[in-house]
Amino acid sequence: MSTVVKLGGSVITRKNEPFSARSDTIYELAEEISNYLRENKKHGLLLVHGGGSFGHPLVRECLEKIGYVNTQCFARVAFYMDLLNHLVTEALLASEVPAVRITPRSICWGVNYGECDFGVVGKLMSSGLVPVLYGDIILSGSESRVLSGDDIVWYLTRSLGLKKVIFVTDVNGVYDKDPKLHKDARVLSNMHVSRVLKEASFWEVPDVTGGMLNKLRKSLLLGIKDVKIYVINGFVPGNLLSALEEKNVVGSILWV
Repeated sequence: MSTVVKLGGSVITRKNEPFSARSDTIYELAEEISNYLRENKKHGLLLVHGGGSFGHPLVRECLEKIGYVNTQCFARVAFYMDLLNHLVTEALLASEVPAVRITPRSICWGVNYGECDFGVVGKLMSSGLVPVLYGDIILSGSESRVLSGDDIVWYLTRSLGLKKVIFVTDVNGVYDKDPKLHKDARVLSNMHVSRVLKEASFWEVPDVTGGMLNKLRKSLLLGIKDVKIYVINGFVPGNLLSALEEKNVVGSILWV
């Protein structure tokens, strides 16, 4: 079964420190992926990662100062997202994961419903390689737009017929309300995404690409079906490996 793993920016970077990567966490997650692939060589795997402190502050600065992303902003965001992708791919290669980076701005030209050419991604994956994509800045018509890593996940899922999605985050799953503000927040699990969206009471977080619930809703907007979704805490040792192997997961298990 082919799987796409999304490494959240809040896990692989320190969001309050511009251009600060969590190198130890990245290498730990890379090793868990490597351990999984050693025992499951025939299972296709894709990786997507977020921007965290490498992408979001730059985009926010541009939007606050001039109201849009101009050519200078585009170039800076592209450079720093490539840098973060280099760090992630380097860790994967060090853990003997056959990772191959793919720059989204070179294959995508729209942000609404996956105007991307994922043909090369499928070919690489079917050859036993692990394509690595990431949230990026792209040209959409004459405008510069942000294409979030979460949206790329759903576009890949729909285009390549993937059946399993793992979101690696900094919390223990999807909650009914913000766990950082409410001690009685509970994890929503073992339910359809449509029910999650009804039971959850909070939607937005300070993030230029939107909150997790909006990203889950994207799967419904795209008409995706028969896909198992894990939303897990990437700071729990071995948790990504557990999700890949589908056992003893700390997080939410959902479906769409």
